[in-house]
Amino acid sequence: MMESLATAVLNVDDDDASRDAKTRILRRARFDVLEAPDGASALRLVASHRPRLVLLEVRLPDMSGNDVCRRIKADPATKRIPVLSISSTPGSDADERLAIESGADIYLVEPLDPGELISVVRTLLRLRETEAGLAESEERLRLATDSAGLGTCDIDLRNGNAVCSAKLWEMLGHSSSGATGDISAWIDRIHPDDLTATMAAFETAERINAPFRHEHRIIRADDGSERWIAPTGRFHPDETGRRTRFIGVMLDVTERRHADAERNDLLARESSARLAAEDAARLNDQFLATLSHELRTPMSAVLGWLHLLRSGKLPRDRHAQALETIERNARLQNQLINDLLDVSRIITGKLAIERERMHPAAVVAAAIEAVNPQASAREIAIRLSPAEEMPFVFGDPNRLQQVVINLLVNAVKFSPPRGEIDVAMRSRANGVEIEVADRGEGIAPDVLPHVFDRFRQADASITRKHGGMGLGLAIARHIVELHEGSVRARSDGPGKGATFAVWLPALHEAATPRGAATPTTAEPANEKRLAGVRALAVDDDPSALGMLASMLELGGAHVICARSADEAIALYEADASVSLLLSDIGMPKRDGYDLVASLRRQFPERAATLAAIAISGYVRDEDHVRSLHAGFDAHLAKPFEMEPLFDLIARVLDERGAIPQANERATRA
Repeated sequence: MMESLATAVLNVDDDDASRDAKTRILRRARFDVLEAPDGASALRLVASHRPRLVLLEVRLPDMSGNDVCRRIKADPATKRIPVLSISSTPGSDADERLAIESGADIYLVEPLDPGELISVVRTLLRLRETEAGLAESEERLRLATDSAGLGTCDIDLRNGNAVCSAKLWEMLGHSSSGATGDISAWIDRIHPDDLTATMAAFETAERINAPFRHEHRIIRADDGSERWIAPTGRFHPDETGRRTRFIGVMLDVTERRHADAERNDLLARESSARLAAEDAARLNDQFLATLSHELRTPMSAVLGWLHLLRSGKLPRDRHAQALETIERNARLQNQLINDLLDVSRIITGKLAIERERMHPAAVVAAAIEAVNPQASAREIAIRLSPAEEMPFVFGDPNRLQQVVINLLVNAVKFSPPRGEIDVAMRSRANGVEIEVADRGEGIAPDVLPHVFDRFRQADASITRKHGGMGLGLAIARHIVELHEGSVRARSDGPGKGATFAVWLPALHEAATPRGAATPTTAEPANEKRLAGVRALAVDDDPSALGMLASMLELGGAHVICARSADEAIALYEADASVSLLLSDIGMPKRDGYDLVASLRRQFPERAATLAAIAISGYVRDEDHVRSLHAGFDAHLAKPFEMEPLFDLIARVLDERGAIPQANERATRA
């Protein structure tokens, strides 16, 4: 059976006997054989049949066998066909060299031993098949590396010469595609910030004969863009053991690096969010525990002293102390509730300010007056420096007074007994600065950046020396920022006191002369200022209703009471002299809104002069607005004091034209 190849062996020889002898030898070895007597015939058969191998006599009648060989090797379609050059006469080394240079794979001289001829033919064919397989493998490898985005390089470390694949040249931004170059084609493209580390890793891998792997950035040669590549390769030794060759591949990993960076950033944000959530949960737990303590402590004092008073066993000389303690703790609890409501308004963006032209000296004086009792109880002196000429500001006097009060209360809390607090006002940077400085416990550096945070306290443990919710400073900062101002804190550390400074922008007009008037203490309320007023008080809570009626009667008013909206409507219908309505909002069946709306609707002539005030524990801005829309003239938040109540009643009576005759006579007098 002949060897299974598509084409035969071409035997070229002008000597018939010699050609016939070689053909018989080949056919006995089971080869198909084609014959040609000259060079021209041989070239035509090579072109048409593509023989597996050519046996070529060097001396032919029409042309040299070497010329035939050169033409076979010059044609890309036939250059891989093995050529066995045979000389019928002994030749020199020069003849053999000329044949090899012409492209012959083997040069032999006749006479040939049949076994030698067949052995050489088979060897050439096997080499050709191996070579073809290698070429095919190289092509498959090239396709695989290209499709995988890999660039390959083969670097001669002795001279720096490099053979790079087209993909690698493209990766580096070079215009050439798959050409011999220099190692500098890669090194010159390494990012300057990565060059030292990359070359150090390359040299280390070469020295210890380890694989080289080192991701780094490159700057592309064509457009200057930055990319990440990941080279991988090994060093190969020569016959002496010296590492003279590096073969490797390079992969563009830019997208993966970007994805890793995004993932790491996402993990960092997730970790930060988790820590923030854990911190928020811790603060929430801490806040609830502190809130419970701050609410229960004053309530315990109130209930305890009330129990002693009601027992009848408390000596009369201690009654004043009991009442003072009850009042102080009730005010403390009321302030705590107000602070919580303010924080709620801040969080929801509903903390409103009502601005007017005002002088900061009046605000500071009123705040000092409000805090003086608390300071005096600990023998702490509040010293106000003489005021400079100060410009006016455009602000909410009540809210700014709240700011200064919070700063002063904070200073009193952290000052030692018999300490001093300095308050100063000055013009600064087109505005007014109010400074409160104490000589107390001071603030640690790690706490200082957080003193204005809500619910943050330097000491939140159960062994803390000072109470409070940590809300006052946060509320102060927010109010100041609503006035386009700023507040800052400074301290030299624990035990060295603290200073808080508020800056407010000035109202651009003439400054107030030195010694401008400040508020004076309000005169005591006239106990009979409501004389002649007939009031209808409405509340479903008997205790609250009794307290309200007692206050009104102390002011000289005549009071009738109702515990529901329906009862109030009936009493109003029966008593035409009622000129004032004070009603709770939250009541069963029909609330205060429904009550006042019904009165305005059912009795339009009488109700036109009815002064109506809503009294409620609902104190949001929307609650106030709803009261006015329902028909009330004003909204008063619980708890309240008697003098502000009387002031509000006088205002709404005047607005409704319902001032009683007794008050009119007193006013004219």
